[in-house]
Amino acid sequence: MDATSSSSLRHMLVPLDGSTLAEEALAAAGAFAHRVGASIHLVTVQPPLVPPGAEFGLRDTDDAAAAGVRDHIDAYLAMMAAKLARTRGVHAVTAVLVGDPVDRLAEYVRVNEIALVVMTTHGRGGFSRFWLGSVADHLLRQVKAPVLLLRHGARSEDAAFERILIALDGSRASEEALAPAIALGSLAANAHYTLVRVVEPLPPPMVRPVGLYPPDSGAQSLDQLSAAAARYLEEVADGMRDRGLAVETRVLAGGVAEQVVRFAEQSHSQLIAVGTRGVRGMDRLMLGSVADKVVRSAGRPVLVVPAGPRRAGSRDRTMQAATMVSSQTDNQVLTP
Repeated sequence: MDATSSSSLRHMLVPLDGSTLAEEALAAAGAFAHRVGASIHLVTVQPPLVPPGAEFGLRDTDDAAAAGVRDHIDAYLAMMAAKLARTRGVHAVTAVLVGDPVDRLAEYVRVNEIALVVMTTHGRGGFSRFWLGSVADHLLRQVKAPVLLLRHGARSEDAAFERILIALDGSRASEEALAPAIALGSLAANAHYTLVRVVEPLPPPMVRPVGLYPPDSGAQSLDQLSAAAARYLEEVADGMRDRGLAVETRVLAGGVAEQVVRFAEQSHSQLIAVGTRGVRGMDRLMLGSVADKVVRSAGRPVLVVPAGPRRAGSRDRTMQAATMVSSQTDNQVLTP
């Protein structure tokens, strides 16, 4: 295990809404936290326009009842925290927030320097109801930390990802997925990484969107683009190999999301890591496009990583997985 990489996972967040679906994320998060001595933040959010406790099947009638609902939610979170302590020896922080679930969770992640959000999706075809809406879907667009999406019903007690596929597109932004993917892989005994870049056949020049393709791209054949992609992947892989990591590269051709998901299935990858922004100033790996399609169609866990500010030397920093987040003390926790 690479202690430098795993040490970046000091604080994790599991959003809970009282459902067994949301609770499925606790097993994986608990396994991660136990391995690295991390703490887990268990957080639920009460939407302002929903009667307190409605998602728990409760109804509010007066102030006294509202206080009782809050006590019920506090007791629920305390029970989940006690379970983590009993089964995994993991310390958990609990919080009940009030407001828009997406805004409050994104704020909580930022203020508490959460390194990883772990949550469950319903499976193929989209997200389930979460706080009476698609909170998970919208949260991916706003949160500034990696989000690990686990499939509903999948066994995740061990949650050791030994075969990890990292989708890259040649941009520094897509390389933001490297550090958190390596950090998760460092929790397994013998992690193996596959760097994948998909080369899309170029449309005829007269139908290409303006500004999306370089001016000289018309002179490049698919073979030339594939060769350039292979050189790029090997350059990134060499940096990982210098750290003692087992890495291979693969260049594919076709639709990006479809090829990534298909190859993940063929290679029996246990985790797909994908960034949310991409090349040429365009959001090529942006939710609603490639990353969104991967999240919704992959039958395995997906790590969605938001791109940070574009800056020189970002690849060198992503090779140091400990830059994900620094550790903090419990008294820095955001209060409702």
